[in-house]
Amino acid sequence: MNTNSYRKKIIKKYKEIIENNPIFAEYVKNWEEYKDFERKKIMSQLSKPVDYIKNKVKENLIGIYGIGSYFSTNLPKNWKSYDIDIIVVVNSLEGIKTSSRRFSNSVWENVDVESNNSVFIAYHSINALKNKEKFEIQSFVNYKWAILSLKENSIILFGKDIRDELQIQQFDMQDYEDILQRALYHLDMSFRRFENPRMSFSKSVFKFGFFLNILYDKTFQSTSIFDIEKNLKKLLNQDRIKDEKKKTISKFKRFISASIKFRISANFNNKFKRLRFEYAEYILSSLYTRNFHKKMDLSEIEMFLENSYEGLHYLLMILSKVKNKL
Repeated sequence: MNTNSYRKKIIKKYKEIIENNPIFAEYVKNWEEYKDFERKKIMSQLSKPVDYIKNKVKENLIGIYGIGSYFSTNLPKNWKSYDIDIIVVVNSLEGIKTSSRRFSNSVWENVDVESNNSVFIAYHSINALKNKEKFEIQSFVNYKWAILSLKENSIILFGKDIRDELQIQQFDMQDYEDILQRALYHLDMSFRRFENPRMSFSKSVFKFGFFLNILYDKTFQSTSIFDIEKNLKKLLNQDRIKDEKKKTISKFKRFISASIKFRISANFNNKFKRLRFEYAEYILSSLYTRNFHKKMDLSEIEMFLENSYEGLHYLLMILSKVKNKL
């Protein structure tokens, strides 16, 4: 595909974003040049952790991938990416030792770099990436989310590209529950003093937006933040989507819009604490009254929060405050 046709494809895909964001429009105008520049910049900034991984894993290494918004060339240049996530694919996890705390049999670590960012490195065996049961033994990440992110939202930093060997799978009831719990976990974390509350809040919003997409649209296959927002807007115009679901999406729009603006400007236009409380109230109310993967009564919601990640205590406190409104 030549530069002009590629640029037209990108402009069509992000037409709504471009129309409302002149910075992004200028960015797309010089798409190929910017992509090349960004890749070189990323590689220069990450030469230290990449060399660290190569020396650590040696002949066991298959490939090193950058994943998530830090590596995306589909986002505005002023997008704030606080997390640098790297996936390392190896032949075997045997012998790979890290100083970080383990979840089950997962192997991961954080490595500091000169840019004052901390790089999160997760190690996965090639066999686990091709087998859900093996992956769940090795990782605390949702398997289908991980495969989708690796295939659709990553760049290769070093080694062999194995992404075409991985198969995207349909999300099911178990995945809905898991993704929802992860969204609620980040929201609960946003109330904790030692966390970055605004970043945790935006993570929760993006994860919940993904949850709504895979729940209401079985064809949705993207972990891109803008694709999540764009597809929700599209669902509002589809006759097959019931009115109750459209109401749920409509009420959610302001939270994802505010979170996107935060990732660009580093600020929330609204009062953040009020916005966060209203978002928590919205989710709890939706669990009780809306058509998600299952409907819950108050006792079931309480049990769901208690059993998620050893207890989502702040959300339980909010539930006790708002349950009379539900």
